[in-house]
Amino acid sequence: MFNAHAEAPAALRQEAVELHNRARDGDENAAPQAVERLERHCKRFPEDGVAWAYLGSNYTMMGRDAPAVADKVRYTNRGIRHLDRALEIAPQDFTVRFVRANVNAALPQMFGRGDQATEDMLALDRMFRGAEASPARAGMMLGIYEALQARAPGRGPWAERLQEARAMAGREE
Repeated sequence: MFNAHAEAPAALRQEAVELHNRARDGDENAAPQAVERLERHCKRFPEDGVAWAYLGSNYTMMGRDAPAVADKVRYTNRGIRHLDRALEIAPQDFTVRFVRANVNAALPQMFGRGDQATEDMLALDRMFRGAEASPARAGMMLGIYEALQARAPGRGPWAERLQEARAMAGREE
């Protein structure tokens, strides 16, 4: 099986994540740049689930930033397809689940992705409590546990897990 993390060009991955983060923070030019690079990368490495997840996320941000409603829907739907493909390729990859959960949670209700966001968050909790626990991942889980308190209040001790993640991340209040 393809080992995306070992074989994917590190420079491209880093550049794509940096562009993704700039787009997330409002740079409307960053998402199309990331899409262009990630489209080429995904053609070369079609089993790189993380790249597909970032490609999907960038497409949804292009949808967010598009001036025309038709483009908003078209880009967002394309992004959703890529996020779902990423999960098919790498269902146990923490980054894939994290990106997909956050994108799905942020999408307008009309896209009907709330249940997928919750299921991804629950999967992230299972992964984190398993072999994925680390201070860096604990920091990533803070927002997930806050969201789970609202999305799935009866499905886990989210306040307790939030406190544990804060302690592990060194962000105790």
